[in-house]
Amino acid sequence: MNITSTQGDASGWRVVVVGELDVSTAAALLDELATVAAREPDVVLLDLTNASFIDSTGLRSIIEGHRLVTTAGGELFIDGVSAAAGKLLEIMGLVERFRRP
Repeated sequence: MNITSTQGDASGWRVVVVGELDVSTAAALLDELATVAAREPDVVLLDLTNASFIDSTGLRSIIEGHRLVTTAGGELFIDGVSAAAGKLLEIMGLVERFRRP
């Protein structure tokens, strides 16, 4: 898995996940989201367009990352999702929770 974060503007960040988000890689995503949350962003866009697989541990890292960002005063939205990630988010009832307004 590869994770990159870029600052879009003064108050927004994009975090891009490429590859499998599973038990062996979920901690890396959570660490990255914690680093971004520490910068107190207004918005974090999580791009899962190229996430080829997500398991329950990966899903937990997304939910925990969301908590970290909202605790820091920001919002986390999913901006782009692969078929695999989209299906899991839909099954878990999380599509609306992370959808951009």
